[in-house]
Amino acid sequence: MIWIVLIVSLPGLLYMGVQIRKGYKLVYEGSHPKRSQATPSIPQEAVQRRFSFVSRDGLQLAAIEYRPIPPVKGTVIACHYLGGSKTSIYPYLEPLLRHGYRVVAFDYPNHGESQNRKRNRYTLEDDMRRFLLRLQELQIPGPYATMGFSMGATIAISALDHLPEIRAVIVDSGPLLFVRDYFHYLIQNKKIKNRIAQASFLFLYLYVAGFLSMSQRMRKRLAGLRGIPILFIQSRRDRIIPYKNAELAYALCQSENAQFLVVDKAHHLTNRVVLGETYDLTVLRFLDKWMNNNEKTSHS
Repeated sequence: MIWIVLIVSLPGLLYMGVQIRKGYKLVYEGSHPKRSQATPSIPQEAVQRRFSFVSRDGLQLAAIEYRPIPPVKGTVIACHYLGGSKTSIYPYLEPLLRHGYRVVAFDYPNHGESQNRKRNRYTLEDDMRRFLLRLQELQIPGPYATMGFSMGATIAISALDHLPEIRAVIVDSGPLLFVRDYFHYLIQNKKIKNRIAQASFLFLYLYVAGFLSMSQRMRKRLAGLRGIPILFIQSRRDRIIPYKNAELAYALCQSENAQFLVVDKAHHLTNRVVLGETYDLTVLRFLDKWMNNNEKTSHS
């Protein structure tokens, strides 16, 4: 009797296995995007230095320092978007460099020149912690600010946990707080129609990769901020990380020094394209104000 049940059930079990594997494959592809290795042309008066550090599981992660000619006003720690790299975000960084700010950035695992990670587990907060330790080893001085784009917004904010000397934070198109909505959007965008594949996709991203706990930690961080200058830049038309994410982040943030720049006609990561010089001036004025401000603020 047991053998009959097994034989009858086998096609259904095989079908479920195929769909679960399909969900896993899509998650793996999402966390291992096509690599971006842009080669920016930096100003002649600036200097770049490439270095690396090691992740908790032994991966070599590539990093870079863009250094302007002295005097240097401070160091901006830049965090790229999903599918980007430490060099693909250079157009955002060049105005900072020309204005006297040193900029440092690293390639996430599976991105740019960093090594691949076989697992899909979210580790960027720990990667950021190790990157900050490497900056200290290299004696790259502050004062510090962070700037994060899309997925990078989350780790730009999480850096506050590890580097008390951070004086300002800028986030463009983030952070991601409504993670279920985001992955349902991906399901539609990728046209995943099978319910089993959808369930596999959601479970792997939310619970195995750890994005649900990541968003919960971020909500707690934002609610605990006290006085940290943080500039949110967000478009109302962003469909990938919608406006409500930044709106909630700003509402949760208990910092009296938080600002919110709303862009009406941009889409995801096109705020600078739409605003042009206004974008750069807003960022530079924000940095100039807070990087030279010695007033003490609290990260928790």
